[in-house]
Amino acid sequence: MLKDKAFITKLLTELYGGTGRNPSEIDTIRPLNGADWTSALSFMVIKKDGDFAFVTRCYIDSDNRYALRRELRDFHHPSMDKPVLPV
Repeated sequence: MLKDKAFITKLLTELYGGTGRNPSEIDTIRPLNGADWTSALSFMVIKKDGDFAFVTRCYIDSDNRYALRRELRDFHHPSMDKPVLPV
């Protein structure tokens, strides 16, 4: 079965809530590395505060909820990913 936008959004939102956080903190989920929701290899989950996490499609397709929850605990702030140049 192809996993579409509604399925993936619902799954990731529920699993995010399962990590002890409020699912309403999620602002958007975007497909990456693919043309659309059914072919994307990964997804970017963006919270309302701008922090983001990456989720791998193989864990969605294999229903590996443990790995998905682990990925949903690993959020980054955009400023953390900018290189720091020596002065």
